[in-house]
Amino acid sequence: MPPEWEITFTTSILRAQINLAVLVESFKLGPSTTHLGMRSDLDDFIKAYTNVRTSKDGTYQDFLKEGNLRYKRGELFEAAAAYTRCVCLSAVGDVERAKALASRSAVLMSLGRFEESVIDSERALQHAYPEKLRFRLHLRKAQCYKELGQLLDAENEMRRTRELIAASQVSDEQKQEIADIAEKTFAGRCEVKTTRVRVEYTRPPELSFGTDALRPCLSTAVEIATSEKYGRHFIATRDLQTGDVMFKEEPAVCGLKSEVKWTHCAHCFRPSYTLYPCNTCNKVLFCCNECEKAASPYHEVICIPRKKYEDEFKAEYDLSENIFASFARIFDFLAFLGVENCANYDNPSHPRSERFRLLTEFLTLIHHPLPYEEQIKSLCSDIIKHCFQISDNAKVAKLAEFCNLALLKHNANSFSIEECFIYDQSDEIDLKHVAYGSYHVASLCNHSCDPNVVCTYYGKTMVGRTARPIKKGDQLFIRYCNLFYNLPKETRRERLSQYNFECDCDACRFDWPVAKLMAEDPSFFLGTDAPNLKNLARKESRTSGLAMKYVDIAAVETFELARMLQRAYFEPALHSRLDQMYKLIQMVIFYHWAVNTRTFTHDPNV
Repeated sequence: MPPEWEITFTTSILRAQINLAVLVESFKLGPSTTHLGMRSDLDDFIKAYTNVRTSKDGTYQDFLKEGNLRYKRGELFEAAAAYTRCVCLSAVGDVERAKALASRSAVLMSLGRFEESVIDSERALQHAYPEKLRFRLHLRKAQCYKELGQLLDAENEMRRTRELIAASQVSDEQKQEIADIAEKTFAGRCEVKTTRVRVEYTRPPELSFGTDALRPCLSTAVEIATSEKYGRHFIATRDLQTGDVMFKEEPAVCGLKSEVKWTHCAHCFRPSYTLYPCNTCNKVLFCCNECEKAASPYHEVICIPRKKYEDEFKAEYDLSENIFASFARIFDFLAFLGVENCANYDNPSHPRSERFRLLTEFLTLIHHPLPYEEQIKSLCSDIIKHCFQISDNAKVAKLAEFCNLALLKHNANSFSIEECFIYDQSDEIDLKHVAYGSYHVASLCNHSCDPNVVCTYYGKTMVGRTARPIKKGDQLFIRYCNLFYNLPKETRRERLSQYNFECDCDACRFDWPVAKLMAEDPSFFLGTDAPNLKNLARKESRTSGLAMKYVDIAAVETFELARMLQRAYFEPALHSRLDQMYKLIQMVIFYHWAVNTRTFTHDPNV
């Protein structure tokens, strides 16, 4: 339970000032926060972080106080978020970490996350959790096991609870009162305050038409061509239909965005309630032991250096948050690609390995010179000297050159890894940027403000699908920034200026209007099916998202209806696409894929 409740409860027991009614009431939880519809509580958990202090404005006591206050108000997701920060701001084996874990386990039980509550309770017991309070964690584990149907485990935990109560340093009468409360608690049901929805992550689809022999992430329906105007780019080798999978790629380098590092696992990028920090650096969090072990080959490389960077270097150089976050990418480059590989990035005699191959392919990507490259290189050198124990000045200089180059490549070629989520209780679907990744093959695909290929993410895996029919010999395009629907040409070109090219897609050449200036209805007859799709979308989202329910947009029938209408649009003249109905069709097709990266089902245990 939250520490504030612990103090009250413990003092009452040890000082023999027990009021039975108050004690029973203390086992109950605050006001209800019931969800509406098929909604993932993980979405609310992630959203809760927007209401919790940021990484730079809180101490352990700040987050502890905030967690307790949120818990009292029944703001359970925000409370769990605050207690996670407490875990990260406390030391391994310390009583503060034990109490933060115990507090989070209480919140998780009230959210119906019984498996996770058991994990945190066990972690708290492994730390310096006060001996006189340990019976409560065993009681909580017994309750959770009972709810999960693991009755033998529940009885074992209840037996341990009874043993600890019997061994406590209070009178026999007080022991009996405590034991009676524990038995009543165990006999009842946990009061779950949310409708829990189980989230399952789906596997990415297979490539259409087979796998390219030289580049396994590409379909055989794609070839890489080169021209003076477009540089390297993708060309279709056959006619393609909407939904064909053209590429499926893992990143050469990737990392979480700083604002979600407290809600997502640093290895698998999945959101988790039971994130636990690395015992050495306390800076990187993992969802389970398996992910921590899987991350060890690259995390161990930069574990201590990253800690020195975040704890010492930033303060010494007084870096702004934006600059600090940008240079944090250096550690991801060195970790994923290997320090020795990076120090020998231009050495043709360096041993060839898979990571060195990724590094060389990553460095073939285009980048654009910046006027302050020497300052970047100097700062990279200072970071490496400060954080890594490298005495060889030549090696430091070489690593600084690589880091400067890698930052430029990243700035020109990185992708925002997205996941689908819902706003508030409105069912509005949108995408949240949770990480970045450098996909060196997908980066060869050029930009269009009206792309014919769209990308969705299955964890770290990027999948590129055709968004409309494409003729053999046509170029494949993705988007680097906003679509023409959302912004006028001048604003789009200003945002694209960082890539040092001028877009000449049809939307730019013919200055197509933004969505709000388009006709609401199509300019030709579509029959009776058009209103059906339109009625599914109740209104325009307040964001770039789509105001449709998960179950509606995930349905195959909705997707097939959208594809049928899309084909009808390609028969008449091009101008027929420039209306709000066609925008809706394209959004339905895209969000169908985005939503289906995860499935949502009611948990039968709650």
